[in-house]
Amino acid sequence: LGNGSVTFSNGGISGYDAQTIELSNNGSVSFSSKNSYKGSAISVGEFSSITLSNNDSVTFSGCEPYYTGEGVLNGDQFSTITLNGNRSVTFSKNLDGAIRGGTNSTITLSNNGSVTFIGNSDPGNGGVICGGWKSMIELSGNESLTFSENKASSYGGAIYGDRDSTITMSDNGSVTISGNKASSGGAIDAYGNLSIRNNDSVLFEKNAEKSAGSYRLRSIYARGSGATIYLSAAEGKSIEFRDAVYIAS
Repeated sequence: LGNGSVTFSNGGISGYDAQTIELSNNGSVSFSSKNSYKGSAISVGEFSSITLSNNDSVTFSGCEPYYTGEGVLNGDQFSTITLNGNRSVTFSKNLDGAIRGGTNSTITLSNNGSVTFIGNSDPGNGGVICGGWKSMIELSGNESLTFSENKASSYGGAIYGDRDSTITMSDNGSVTISGNKASSGGAIDAYGNLSIRNNDSVLFEKNAEKSAGSYRLRSIYARGSGATIYLSAAEGKSIEFRDAVYIAS
């Protein structure tokens, strides 16, 4: 708490079950960690929390875990991952996804300045954010939100929510989701509910699904019985899709 700068260039922070990890009120917080045992930057067990709040800048760049499927910020079941009130948040060129939560996890990015995810990738689901079964993913109140050129081998080039999950993107400034790729849901694959509402502007473009060696433009793939997509623009604003939206059920 209250440091000028915090830097991890080799190794990260790991906690077990029912642990709390917090980095708050610092100047810059930077991770370029590789080959950590669990999540390449910060990892916790079940019923634990990771919080990064009120920092001038938060940067995760070029992080790579020792084992696949762990993510840069990694939480087990019933975990909470929160980034709140930071002036800028950047995840760039990280392997194995940026933020991963397990079953019944909660992932929240709220009231930050600029939030940028660029060039991140995952060999499975969620090139940026992956929520487990019955997870909640909330992106709200950020000044700007950008997902660009991220990719996943399977579901959700930018965001994946597993069965009975809820993804909410609300009350942000400008939202740009472009150039993301996956085999299903170029930008977002939602196995549950997806709500995009009351943002200043939202643009989906050049998001694509890869099938049999070719690409088709598709931003959102919604699946599962009872899955709902809720879209509502702020007054005088717009949600623009230059890619397809597909509801499977």
